[in-house]
Amino acid sequence: MMGAPSGATSEDVSTVQFDGKDVKTIQAEATIDIASINTREQKRDDHLRSPDFFDAAKFPTITFKSKRVEAVSPESSSSSAI
Repeated sequence: MMGAPSGATSEDVSTVQFDGKDVKTIQAEATIDIASINTREQKRDDHLRSPDFFDAAKFPTITFKSKRVEAVSPESSSSSAI
């Protein structure tokens, strides 16, 4: 069985705002440049950038914006996006 492929991006911009007290006040946003996807497999990277997946020519970036953050335990939280 093959494992899930992993990769990275090199052109990301992210921000997190937090009042330091209540995790519900956390606001996070991250923008990823699709052209910077690198799975160390050129054919796969080209396919991910193609219209079959992200369509980087039409949609050059992906933006994640947190909608809600909830405490899961004292040490961790969970986020949902819009």
